[in-house]
Amino acid sequence: MLLLHVAVPSCFLGLILENCELPYSNHGHVILGDPSPILFYPVSSNEIHCFVDVPGQKVPSIANGEMSQYLKTVVAPQHVASTINTLAGALYKVLSASPDPSTQEMRQAYFDFLTFGAISQMDQ
Repeated sequence: MLLLHVAVPSCFLGLILENCELPYSNHGHVILGDPSPILFYPVSSNEIHCFVDVPGQKVPSIANGEMSQYLKTVVAPQHVASTINTLAGALYKVLSASPDPSTQEMRQAYFDFLTFGAISQMDQ
């Protein structure tokens, strides 16, 4: 019999935000937050899906107010706009199609870095 141990380092919390604006409309956004990433992407003209990675094996309780407290004290204070603008601008410059050899070299280095990171994570 094969026994598997499954580690659950975190859980994703999904929210639907209404009538919110993202810095770049019609684009997804990744916030490299502390302690974990936050994802935003539009699903309609007035709704945005937000996914918050909550560390730990148990999602904070909605019933006793833990979830509200977590969102207010940990997620909401993140400097989202400046992070989005900086990251989006950098990635746009690196990943944009361009005949410039230096841009192509940077793009290849970026993809190599991500590939190496994925390989090293699988070894852990």
